[in-house]
Amino acid sequence: MATTTEDLHNLRSLLTPHGTARVKDPDFVDSEKDNTPPIANPTEGPHRMTFVVPHDDESVVNVGKADPGHNRINETGITGKTKSHVHWHTTEEPETIISLGKAAKSLKIADSRKENLIASNEGYGLFTMGEVWQDSEKKFSMVSREEDITMQTKGEKKVAAVQADAGKALVFGKENATLASASGVVIGAITSLTAQNVGLEKTWDDKWRLDLYSKVYSTINEVAELGTAAIGVINSVTKTKTVGKEGETGPGTRPRVGSKAKLLADLGLWVAGVLHGWDEVKGGEEPPGTTAIHAEESVSMTGGKAAAIFGRNSATLSSSLSAGVVGGVSALLKGILWTEVASTLGTGITSIKDVEIAAVKGKLEVSAKKEAVIAVEDGPIVITAAKTIAQLNCNAGHAAVHGSKGAYIGAGDSGFGLQIETSELKLGKANKAGKFEDPDIDKDASMTIGATEIVIKLSQSQVEMKPAETKIAVGGGSIEITPAKIKVDAPMICLG
Repeated sequence: MATTTEDLHNLRSLLTPHGTARVKDPDFVDSEKDNTPPIANPTEGPHRMTFVVPHDDESVVNVGKADPGHNRINETGITGKTKSHVHWHTTEEPETIISLGKAAKSLKIADSRKENLIASNEGYGLFTMGEVWQDSEKKFSMVSREEDITMQTKGEKKVAAVQADAGKALVFGKENATLASASGVVIGAITSLTAQNVGLEKTWDDKWRLDLYSKVYSTINEVAELGTAAIGVINSVTKTKTVGKEGETGPGTRPRVGSKAKLLADLGLWVAGVLHGWDEVKGGEEPPGTTAIHAEESVSMTGGKAAAIFGRNSATLSSSLSAGVVGGVSALLKGILWTEVASTLGTGITSIKDVEIAAVKGKLEVSAKKEAVIAVEDGPIVITAAKTIAQLNCNAGHAAVHGSKGAYIGAGDSGFGLQIETSELKLGKANKAGKFEDPDIDKDASMTIGATEIVIKLSQSQVEMKPAETKIAVGGGSIEITPAKIKVDAPMICLG
């Protein structure tokens, strides 16, 4: 057993600088005079240990203070550098290799491509038969300055996940961002979902995805979807509706627009709703080829130039309360047979700039049970019929036309017109009957009604009426009637 003196001797030997190290026989340590000088305070110069190998690869390992010398490492800490290659290799299970620089051609380890990538990969490579866990307290970034970045799992039924436990998850692509699946795609926002807390030795389970899918149709109002489709089917079966007659007043009937195509589309929507409900009850995975976008509160799809929803048999945008389609530049709903925007309560089509509703080769019908309003805050309203008739009709009430500055009714290019302004009304021959703002009512073939006078003129005949005076002029003669007198000015007067 070592004595206290031996312990003191060993301690002093360890603390003695190399320049004063001596060999001592522990058997004589008690009798030997210990003349070891005391340990001095650390010097003020740099403290480091540097390994330099005289080889073309110029390998250097530096421990301690930075060394600014030639072919040294001017960084403090435990540092190393070499021209070509560095790797660390644990050979026991789980076998792991970290490789830096050129490929490690002599090494072999399994990889996902079964190509022994460690022998060809240049740059940085981490290959392990175990798990990889990288964890940071602060920001964690992966950037490729010129090439691709891939995150991939090759395990059957395994999950490649991007998760932000308490923040936002963003996916952005300047040229394109693609989310695709050979089976189905589910996009959802559900407040009751929580992030998965995956430990080092745990794996991602499928519960998160299945929970999301199971809630897609449980939070969607299935009754509203089926009800909307059923109402559409009923309306499609009803072939006629009460509307105004063409060319006359009173109620009339006409076939509904697109009744047959709409019937097929609504039947398809109803069948699709039934299948969705059955999938929910069955509780299986999403049907192959299915894409579901769902949010517990709201869903928004935005296209900077165009947003398209296309259905080969039917395309329906429905809501139990309100449905809106908004396009900053363009918003499209497309269907080969029928495209419909439907809601059990309300439907809106809104655009910040322009909205166009057109039937290029067919009929356009806008109708309402209670009220229909067409309004423009800044600009004109134009209602035009290229042929036959354009009519404004009220079957059981009043029909009104009003303009704050004026109103005009005319016929033909140079026919007759009625021009009403805030100061007067003109009725007569219009030289520019098709120019609504300035129809050029002919002064010699018109009647003008003002606040204080009425003037009727036809060529050389004119009647002018004022509150206390009336004048009738024909050719060179005239009659002036006032409360006090009747004045006749004519070459000849005939009474009979």
